[in-house]
Amino acid sequence: GDLLLRTNNEFPGWQIMEKMFFKSNWTHESLYMGNNKVAEGNNGETFKAQSSLEKYLDAYHITLVRPHYKSEEDKQSAIQYMLNANGRPYDNKLDSNDESALYCSEAVYHAFRKMPHPINLTPKKAITGQKIVSPDEVLHRNDFSQLWSSKSNFWKNQLSHWPIGAGTLTGASAATTLGRLFANE
Repeated sequence: GDLLLRTNNEFPGWQIMEKMFFKSNWTHESLYMGNNKVAEGNNGETFKAQSSLEKYLDAYHITLVRPHYKSEEDKQSAIQYMLNANGRPYDNKLDSNDESALYCSEAVYHAFRKMPHPINLTPKKAITGQKIVSPDEVLHRNDFSQLWSSKSNFWKNQLSHWPIGAGTLTGASAATTLGRLFANE
């Protein structure tokens, strides 16, 4: 029933999109299901209620958040929602009003609002104008406690990509120079 938020530096473009659209330092959110399994909705995949926790934890930054469930029934209701969502398509439209397809934090949003004692997360207005539920929404509320975090920071994450950018520019410059040299022979 705990939440895991993560970001992975392998995909800097995804981090930039996450910051622009969701205003979040976190790119993904899942609900811990027990037995080393998490429920998650990954881009391009169907929603999975039984993904490997070990695979999920292979990320650059992680934070662990505990919802303040009012009862065991609430926790079981959230877990059951995730189990029932298994196999739904990924929500490429990012439409938090339509449950026929789900993105990661949208699934958490619906699971918590449908509990016997709901926790109502607040969708944010994205730059596209639509209301989107951000993975880090749970960090700004009194009904959740952050238990541990590796402290994701968008700007620090982007700076970690400078070797890739520098290598790309150096390679492009070398290719251009070599191309000119060979063209003049």
